[in-house]
Amino acid sequence: MTDKALAIYCLLDDMFQIMGPKTDPHGKLNDAEVATTALMAALSFYGNQARACDYRQHHMGCQMIDKSGFHRRLHRLEPTLLLVFQAMGLALKELNTSARYIIDSFPVAVCRNCRIGVSKLLTGRSYHGYHEAKKEYRAGGPVLRL
Repeated sequence: MTDKALAIYCLLDDMFQIMGPKTDPHGKLNDAEVATTALMAALSFYGNQARACDYRQHHMGCQMIDKSGFHRRLHRLEPTLLLVFQAMGLALKELNTSARYIIDSFPVAVCRNCRIGVSKLLTGRSYHGYHEAKKEYRAGGPVLRL
């Protein structure tokens, strides 16, 4: 897991240097370390950022900041991270030479028959379907016709 964290850190640090965000010189962590900790929390700790901070502190020897400061820094990085993920997505799209994509079309019921009339998420009769196994109508039923 340490190798994965190091690879993510190197990639994010290079991307942040290219994009040119200004990191606070007095801070304990740079922006790439904050983003790496958040990504490691999502990948390996089921989104638990406190456990990811503890892991980085104990296994990688990184100084960590308090929970509140970490979350403030992470929220401040949101626009930059969105640009990084967009750039990475475009790069991966260009590298995909076969241009094959998988779309998950599993139907998800949005609401039951008693709430179909007041549902604001899917309006119109084209989104209503009949669930044969349960013998009921649902919005967003078995087949969504778009």
